[in-house]
Amino acid sequence: MKVAQESCDACDASQVAVDFNKTRTPLPDGETQHTGCVFCDPVFQDLVELKHATMRYRGGGARRGGRGRGRGRRGNPKKPKDKMAALAAYFV
Repeated sequence: MKVAQESCDACDASQVAVDFNKTRTPLPDGETQHTGCVFCDPVFQDLVELKHATMRYRGGGARRGGRGRGRGRRGNPKKPKDKMAALAAYFV
């Protein structure tokens, strides 16, 4: 069993390629290989119990921050020193 590159047209889930056991294959005529969607394919619907399977959409990123440490530093109210002016005043 492995995940195929193709995706399902109906639900956009990745398709699965399965190689069944010869003695226990659910496919007609004793076929052992089948590729299809786990959610939509009638061959897999009888074999898979969809107890916890739900379609999940990727949500946007959560906002950062919140409580706890690491909320950023407070702004510095002092203006930066003009080092060149201080150097010129020192040598005059």
